[in-house]
Amino acid sequence: MIADLACGLGDLIYPLAAYFSNSKVILNDIDDSVNDFHSFKNIDSIIFNYNFECSLERGLLRQSISTKPNLILLNPPYSCRGGKYYLATFPDGYEVKCSRSLMYVIESLSFLNTDGIIFAILPAGIENSLRDRHALDLLKTLCSANPIAKYNNRAFPDARVETTLWEFKAIRENETISSEIESLPEFNDISGIKVVRGTMQMHTTKFILKRSKGHIPFIHTDNLKRKNRRYINKNHAKKIRMGPCILLPRVGRITPSDIIICTDKEFAISDCIIAIESTDIENLYQRILNNTAILADYYGGSCAKYITLNLMRKFIDEIHRIP
Repeated sequence: MIADLACGLGDLIYPLAAYFSNSKVILNDIDDSVNDFHSFKNIDSIIFNYNFECSLERGLLRQSISTKPNLILLNPPYSCRGGKYYLATFPDGYEVKCSRSLMYVIESLSFLNTDGIIFAILPAGIENSLRDRHALDLLKTLCSANPIAKYNNRAFPDARVETTLWEFKAIRENETISSEIESLPEFNDISGIKVVRGTMQMHTTKFILKRSKGHIPFIHTDNLKRKNRRYINKNHAKKIRMGPCILLPRVGRITPSDIIICTDKEFAISDCIIAIESTDIENLYQRILNNTAILADYYGGSCAKYITLNLMRKFIDEIHRIP
């Protein structure tokens, strides 16, 4: 028996269902249109319309499935505004906070046969996500979680996101999380580091292009590298920053060349800039440069990519864990 518990239009599971034509197929999706699957009319299938993100409806779905499947396919929804945490429950009752997509994986474990396997298509950045670190560590320990293939952002016609195919094995019988939890890494705050963003908007700030007495540099995303410098009256600056500190864009696609150490004695920044102060600025700067690919995964948004102060702090905490 095979199942897709968030099947959408059924595109993911149909080729497999056709290949294993003698297997019963379980389909579930909150969208009522799954009841109109003409392509599954010649396949032994059971179709449900439960909301998998609702614990009550998950329970009803679980009760409705008399035989647990040996194979579950998942291509869960990824995005949610503000980096929201979801609460997921392992089969033994242990609760963990994680991303929306990993919640689908964890909740699917209780549907799986004891020798079954889950194959899930997940966002490529999930392995480096601080939000999913604890949950993924548990899955690696208990379910032998393993990434087995990577896909670029054009692999799926209707989505522009890099993805990874993961394999999760059923939790071994009598295996509990309490026996593994002590070996997992702890979450520690990093002291001596301050992360702030500018508050001055470009279109409302009066500036000049040549430095004069009483003026300080005004730094925006287009002049991080000291080109096309602008200057504002020091008395008009909402907040004066002092170097050295790390500056990088809050909005846009981040690259190593966008990250600088500003050594100006005094300056102001626009609301599109994040400033990072540290007692060990050079070391932190190198760590950020070396992990720009991870940092890029923290930028999100349906239109222009951006990062919040909270996510930037989480990123800094994450790279301090990397040897």
